[in-house]
Amino acid sequence: MVNLLMLSAGLTNILGISLFSKLFTNKNLSKFDSLFDLRGNILILLWGLTYIFTTKTYNNPIMLVFFAEKLVYVINYIISFIKKSKKIKSFWKNDKLTFLFLNLYGIIDLVFGIIFVVLFFKKQNNNLL
Repeated sequence: MVNLLMLSAGLTNILGISLFSKLFTNKNLSKFDSLFDLRGNILILLWGLTYIFTTKTYNNPIMLVFFAEKLVYVINYIISFIKKSKKIKSFWKNDKLTFLFLNLYGIIDLVFGIIFVVLFFKKQNNNLL
């Protein structure tokens, strides 16, 4: 089950950023937020690979790093909604893919962030028993 969750987190990053960045050509994402420029998209892809390659180490404190990384995106998501909600809504007419991404990425990152931290602490508690 843990391997499946880690694989899902990795594939969500890899396939998600590949799709929503339109294979790294979506200028709307980088104009909206520099976090999603080409370099940011590559880093998201690399984080996805990292999740996949660390499926066997979910009891490692690296899971807390994964949680912190997801938290950065969740905070960015919340700030974007507060400051740029009109701009996000404007994508609905011309770029539904960008609209969907900007509405979903924070929620998805929150879910996987919680999964990472729960897996870590669950394993720590099992080790104590």
